[in-house]
Amino acid sequence: MTSAKPVHIEYDIHAIDLAVIAYLQQCREEWGWMASEITFLIGSRNNQEIEAIEDPSLKLAPNARIKRKTGHFALSERQVSVYDLETFNTLRLIFGFALEACFPNPYFDDDLLHVLFSKVPDEHGAMVQIQSLGGTPVEYTYRLQREDLFVADAPEAQTTFNHVKELYGNGYFKTPQTALDILLDLREAGKTARPYYLEQALRTLTGKGKEGGKLKRKRTAGIRLEYEEK
Repeated sequence: MTSAKPVHIEYDIHAIDLAVIAYLQQCREEWGWMASEITFLIGSRNNQEIEAIEDPSLKLAPNARIKRKTGHFALSERQVSVYDLETFNTLRLIFGFALEACFPNPYFDDDLLHVLFSKVPDEHGAMVQIQSLGGTPVEYTYRLQREDLFVADAPEAQTTFNHVKELYGNGYFKTPQTALDILLDLREAGKTARPYYLEQALRTLTGKGKEGGKLKRKRTAGIRLEYEEK
């Protein structure tokens, strides 16, 4: 049983923002990935970017708070202030979804909604419901899972490490690569890699241990983190 109390927050959000959040959360849940794994693939400076977007009740340190950004989508020419365009396009590549799928009628608009965010904790995480208070009727429900309950699979971790080390041996990292680049290239080669284990493998190869010192990390001018051969 959990002793945490339910949380209820009212705030304003554009309907299009809410649709994106709910749809991407649904994609993530279907894949069985944690929010931190998506933040890793984005290469965000903020290590809780997706978590904070899915759960606005999180109390982050001042330097870790999400700064709302504005991007424009060519398809809709709508403003989106939760994700910048680069981050959103990265998420589209991860899940391979069509932009139109995010915005089923009647939510494909720029209405500014006043919504109630309700989070009810349980032993597995929390159930979340977001519903509009007046105006356009909107309601989304999704689950936030406790990441500390995740149990790693040692064989899968080793397999992913072997895949990444093989890329290194083939000179793949002579050109800087993002985490998403690596994931997509492994997919194209018919190899699966869960982001959690990919991050572990990259930490090992950039670390100081027996297998470390092979790669280095660097920031691009944008928000991406890249990996390249030393």
